[in-house]
Amino acid sequence: MKRLGLLILVLSLGKCTEATSKSNSSALVALVLGQGTVSASASTQRNPLREEMADTVVSAPANTGVEYRNSANAVNGVRGGGLNAGSLDVFSLDQTGSGASIVLSWKDKTIYNGTGIDFIVFENPFRAGSDPNSIFLEAIIVEVSEDNTNYCGFAPSYTHSSPTSFSRNPSHWQNFAGKTPVIYHDETNRLTGDSLWDTAQTGGDGFDLDNLSDSNTFNTGCSSTVKNSIQTNGFKYLKLTAASARTNPNTGSAFPVDSGAFDGPDIDGVLGRYRK
Repeated sequence: MKRLGLLILVLSLGKCTEATSKSNSSALVALVLGQGTVSASASTQRNPLREEMADTVVSAPANTGVEYRNSANAVNGVRGGGLNAGSLDVFSLDQTGSGASIVLSWKDKTIYNGTGIDFIVFENPFRAGSDPNSIFLEAIIVEVSEDNTNYCGFAPSYTHSSPTSFSRNPSHWQNFAGKTPVIYHDETNRLTGDSLWDTAQTGGDGFDLDNLSDSNTFNTGCSSTVKNSIQTNGFKYLKLTAASARTNPNTGSAFPVDSGAFDGPDIDGVLGRYRK
């Protein structure tokens, strides 16, 4: 979850502490910046889930069942805060360790390769002011699997000129999720048809199985055989991992993380386009 140096002002006024709940801190960030409201929690929003949504948490070691540590928030609907604010309806990963990953699935469904993007990952980034190249982001490595054992990803690449320093420019985070603000909202901006798969309208980060890589850089069991099978037959499991929990092969160090982050990425939900 993101925080800002401006929160120091709030802290100095005694209106919150470092121990303040992460969800409350997220709301304060939006208020301090004058960036609008934070989207409503799912506790007061009960619309039925749409069939495209990943609806099953297979594994979530960081889950405690409380507030932003409730893994149900990753499968109970997407409720983006828009370009300039975050959402409270999210599940937060750890930055490192086993709690830095979550595995989701679509009950009794396979997501397969079709035309254009095949799924969209919604995290919780938002703009730092009006600059689209300055985003409060927490990068996610995205991987898919048929068997929840052998995973292939999309060859993420961090292209900042100083690769051990963190950048808020989303263009430096190639093939990662967690870099595009979430516009879609299940209650207030519920899109249908082709509009649902237009990330200019929904926000979030879209992925196409045509771009799946056979690299086994992260020792996830990927190979050309596994990749080709997923592209042909689809996948059942999707793993989202905080980039900070993985080693950048170009530096030998973990991918950098914003020094203002409380924890790891905040998962709002995933939509799968082609299902069978």
